[in-house]
Amino acid sequence: MLYSEQALAEEMPHHIRESIQTVNQQAHRMARVVKNLLDFARHSEPERRETSIVTMLRRTLELKAYDFKMNHITVIDDDVPAETSGSGHAMLDENQMVQAILNLLNNAEQAGMSAQPTLEIRVSVLRVGGWVTIGVEDNGPGIAEEDLPKIFDPFFTTKDIGQGTGLGLSVSQGIVALHGGEIWAENIRGGGAAFYVKLPTISR
Repeated sequence: MLYSEQALAEEMPHHIRESIQTVNQQAHRMARVVKNLLDFARHSEPERRETSIVTMLRRTLELKAYDFKMNHITVIDDDVPAETSGSGHAMLDENQMVQAILNLLNNAEQAGMSAQPTLEIRVSVLRVGGWVTIGVEDNGPGIAEEDLPKIFDPFFTTKDIGQGTGLGLSVSQGIVALHGGEIWAENIRGGGAAFYVKLPTISR
């Protein structure tokens, strides 16, 4: 990855640049596969600290901003409240929770790009009582009804061979469970899929 990124910083013919970009993309894909396998195997106990859920979500979106821009994906975050709105704090391992939400964003990105010329991902935060629910919705093809009960199973994937490990959603489910929360998915009427993460908040 490092060598290919260094090479891409140099001037070169277009056809060579395309080949090096392919090398770089596949190196990143292999890194994600290895990371998913390690995350699945570890299931390490979270190191919880008081964390703003909105701040955590904003940081997660920043990590995906470049990918979304390159893939012409529109992110709608009108339903993510301002930090000053009292949208909720929780005892979280922020790194683990960022990974869980990243997996949902990656899933929406990959699912939607295969079917929509203009993919939109809507992110929301809703606080009710002592719980906050994070939503990640896309306008892609949705999830086949027969697949819905299996999407969080380890190694289950509908992607082509070599395109995924089937561990991303399973890892997210494990992380959310370790934080005392819930995660589920459903189809959106009119097209698209939605994933929701419900986390307990703390009083401040």
